[in-house]
Amino acid sequence: MKRTEWMLHRRYAKQGAQRALGVRVPVEKAPELLKSALVQDFDILSVPTPWHLIEPTQGRFVWDQVDRWMQFAKAGKRELIVGPLLDASAAGIPGWVRPIMADPAKLKDRLHAFITEVVTRYAPLNPIWNIVSSIHLNEAATLSPEAMVQATRIAAVAVRQVQKNAKLLVEVGDPFGDIPPDASGAMNAIRYLRSLVSEGVTVDIVGIPVVVGDAARGKGTRDLMQIAAMLERFTSRKEMPPVVVTACGAPSEPHPEPGAGFWRRPWGTESQGAWAGMCFQIAMANPGIQAVVWDRLRDDAGLGIKNGGLFATDGSPKSAAERIVRFRRRIRMPLPPLSTGFVRSAAEDS
Repeated sequence: MKRTEWMLHRRYAKQGAQRALGVRVPVEKAPELLKSALVQDFDILSVPTPWHLIEPTQGRFVWDQVDRWMQFAKAGKRELIVGPLLDASAAGIPGWVRPIMADPAKLKDRLHAFITEVVTRYAPLNPIWNIVSSIHLNEAATLSPEAMVQATRIAAVAVRQVQKNAKLLVEVGDPFGDIPPDASGAMNAIRYLRSLVSEGVTVDIVGIPVVVGDAARGKGTRDLMQIAAMLERFTSRKEMPPVVVTACGAPSEPHPEPGAGFWRRPWGTESQGAWAGMCFQIAMANPGIQAVVWDRLRDDAGLGIKNGGLFATDGSPKSAAERIVRFRRRIRMPLPPLSTGFVRSAAEDS
């Protein structure tokens, strides 16, 4: 970690981080139940907009659950990441939309209508819009590369027709490249992002998930050096916009399937906490990373990896919450200079 410490001091030598830490909130839970968890150290709230929840049937919109979190964020003056507006994961598409996923004309009409409704309602809060997530993996439908880009373009245009200067974020899936291209037509994350650039689809931020300790493909446990190298692969590309880690997570209990793996020792609250603190530091030492959003607020609420909450079911903070908050506080102010010996040693290690 010497090199990470050296890079942190280089990045924050003159100015602390204006924003660094966020958390994805569970829209199905009322904010009043979770106020003790949302301390001032969380700069960003990531508020999902599940299509199946907001528009359970075509043309009927239900806003109550998302509204209360938007009001909570506004009152707390926190920055917002809203979406994904199109969650293209297997569970993200409403049942009534699935039959039209492979029909470009029908999908364009329904997606544009849904996004227009959401953006019109929440544009006054000036959020960052997560417009599309994981579409290049072809989990919900088999799309051609051209159709993936076109769906992303539709989402971007729909947002900017309502909010001209909106900040747009595109979230990729499987950033480590574990899922090979196969008969489903899945596309590598970097290839997908290159396609957006070449086709003139402009976004302001790229979202990358870093979730480990799960048996699902692409979410097995990683060494921290692998994570650092993966982030560097994205941020070092000249065409790449700034990056936000939009879902950072690890469990506090072992997964029953051996393919999930473990880090140093079987997953528990202490190993989750140690991993969280170190992963946060590695990410924020990279000058191309703007912020890290934790995947799950509480174990009993919301999306994200099982047992991956920062807070237990009773609302008490886990070691992971304490460690990342401690680090967030540390980089609010400029960091003091390192000793010459430490700098020399870190340079030799790198």
